[in-house]
Amino acid sequence: MDPSANETRTLHPARDRRRHDQTYKRLFSLGAKAALVALIRDFAAEEWANDLDFSAIEPFPTETVGADLQRRLCDCAFRVRLTDDRWVVLLFEFQSSKNPGMVLKTLRYSEAALTVLYEVEAQRNPDDSMPFMFSFVVYSGAEPWTAETTLAGLARRSEPLPAMARAVADSGPWHSHRVLDLQAALAQGLLLEGSVLYWVAALEQDPWRNFPSVHRSMAAQWGGPEYRDERQAFADWTDERVRVTDVPEDVRQDMRQRIIQPKEEDEMGQTYTEWAEGHRQRGLEQGRAEGRAALVLLVLRLATWRFGREAARRLEGMMRSMGVEQLARVGDAVVECDTADEFLAVAGSDDAQEQ
Repeated sequence: MDPSANETRTLHPARDRRRHDQTYKRLFSLGAKAALVALIRDFAAEEWANDLDFSAIEPFPTETVGADLQRRLCDCAFRVRLTDDRWVVLLFEFQSSKNPGMVLKTLRYSEAALTVLYEVEAQRNPDDSMPFMFSFVVYSGAEPWTAETTLAGLARRSEPLPAMARAVADSGPWHSHRVLDLQAALAQGLLLEGSVLYWVAALEQDPWRNFPSVHRSMAAQWGGPEYRDERQAFADWTDERVRVTDVPEDVRQDMRQRIIQPKEEDEMGQTYTEWAEGHRQRGLEQGRAEGRAALVLLVLRLATWRFGREAARRLEGMMRSMGVEQLARVGDAVVECDTADEFLAVAGSDDAQEQ
């Protein structure tokens, strides 16, 4: 049984990616300044990052209007003081899919930032010089990034004549950006489990399996009222991430609510016990068979959410002979067990199968 078989979603890939990237922008503008800088230092292994003063980091304006009256807007940018009191500007663009023309986009963002630096004296160094500038693409896709990262690379698709090659070397395009690949960083163990970057990479990798651990970590870090805006931003981002998957609508809404109110489950009205009991009581009132069918669907959905589709498929065969009480015990095991193997062992035990 597919828990989402009766649901229909209309997918709009371009619009979904745009909305997903917009939620990235808000999330990282609120909660990931230090995490982004740490990723530069640890994953990109940039030696110059050791010269950054982590106590002096501030937002940098990301929106300007160029001579063509077009907006230039990168996802987020920070101005960070160096240890010698000069500044460096870090521009970030978030991508969940590969974009062959990304280097042209980061060039436009760099041009816009340079315009701000040139026109706004307060954004320059104390000696009136221009701050250093670096462009980064924070990439969360599953496949390795293969798009070009330098303008020179785009220009050198074919070998020029020798004289032209020398001219290009002296005056050719110089812009480039660095790619920060979150999945690669996750695989290498470079993301701290309590960081926003870790939560994002884990949910991009497998929202079904990784949500419980991410939620626990997020609640521990951002559980207080002072992090309400950060939780809302993370809930918006998570909602967009799972919207294009086969996560059932009611489970998706439950995930969102648990992020927004991580330590207020008693007031949520959506805890497992209340949800299961509500289905059970309605089933008893409307007939035992109908109630059992509702509970089977509920437990299968929760099992799929927690342990994946294969575990739910194996569970479905075990549930055919279970009564309502046995189904409720299996539902409890969804919450209590840590792994799919442990859960399936409990579901297949004599206690769970007894009539």
